[in-house]
Amino acid sequence: MVGASTGLSYNAPAAAPAAGAAPGTFHNVYMQPWAYREFMKTGVFPERTMLVLSFFDASRKSAPAKAGFYEGDRVPDIDIHLKRKGIDQTGWAFFGFTDGAAVGGKLPSSASCYSCHATEAAHDNVFTQFYPFLRTRLPSARH
Repeated sequence: MVGASTGLSYNAPAAAPAAGAAPGTFHNVYMQPWAYREFMKTGVFPERTMLVLSFFDASRKSAPAKAGFYEGDRVPDIDIHLKRKGIDQTGWAFFGFTDGAAVGGKLPSSASCYSCHATEAAHDNVFTQFYPFLRTRLPSARH
């Protein structure tokens, strides 16, 4: 696991959340151990690196919790960001998997994630600014 967030959105909120409201969906980001080791050693994401994004609803319905939120039910979809030469002009592509699907669909290059990652990612098309373990390898990364 290279990072987690809750309520992270790339759009401006329409209104401030109500006091005590759930903070939004939890996002967990995972990376293969071999790719992580190579990145930490070289500062380069190796070919075939995958960043896997899973989502969980925020919950606070279980005892003994009296305050705060934790990961509740898993949202059925996952997203994968894959580095592979020739897959796209950036060398990275995005795939979406619906719950239980063995094969994911490649998102078209017109999807907003491509342009957002190209302009906003701190390093090599990856939002390393959100992932504390990765950004330690890149001291100049934006955060």
